[in-house]
Amino acid sequence: MAATIKQRFLSASMLMKIIYINIAVFLILRLSAIVCVLFNVEASALQEFLALPASFSELAYRPWTALTYMFVHYDVMHILFNMLLLYWFGQIFLYSSTPKQLVVLYFYGGLAGGLLYILAYTFLPYFRGQSALLIGASASIMAIVVATAIRHHDYNLRLLFIGNVALKWIAIIAIAIDLLSLTDIRSSRPYRGRDYRSHLCARPQPRHRHHSPRQRRHRFYRQPLLTRQVGSKSAAA
Repeated sequence: MAATIKQRFLSASMLMKIIYINIAVFLILRLSAIVCVLFNVEASALQEFLALPASFSELAYRPWTALTYMFVHYDVMHILFNMLLLYWFGQIFLYSSTPKQLVVLYFYGGLAGGLLYILAYTFLPYFRGQSALLIGASASIMAIVVATAIRHHDYNLRLLFIGNVALKWIAIIAIAIDLLSLTDIRSSRPYRGRDYRSHLCARPQPRHRHHSPRQRRHRFYRQPLLTRQVGSKSAAA
């Protein structure tokens, strides 16, 4: 079976390889979390080890997270929506671009989203003083969505109950929804243990413990699985 999976992965397109990697990381995180819960062991350490911190000082001790966070999902609906969006728009993007360009855009979009996320938590008064972690491929996928809409702005998608809709309008609506949801980061409703956030900067995960950079390097940001404090609010983790 392992040989079959390996052969399927090696023979897949670059778009499908990205999707397979995201799914594999998701399954590893969920299965490890189940095992940890059954043995009463803290289950959040692995996910937080891969998540992007909200400050440059923390990022200096965990530089790999600038890349790993964009392959990390925890909720089923989170990864399902992202992978469907990536597949649909990725296929259209490849009509006029190469697989290499798709991969480069995926990483550039993720890096840009991570940078905007850290800058927001560093300079915007609304977010300043908060401590959070970022996971999700949403920034990478949004970059592909926007690029596809620019290159194929007149391409139509048939949506259920709506009919044909041009790609440019789908991209505009997606960006507008993200912009309108930016101020919900501190008061979003938890859903199945995760807070849903903007696709422009993927999904920040609040945390309340404050450790020195040396402590963070050794503790991997460990904290309880079930609850975290965000100001005076409690958000499930």
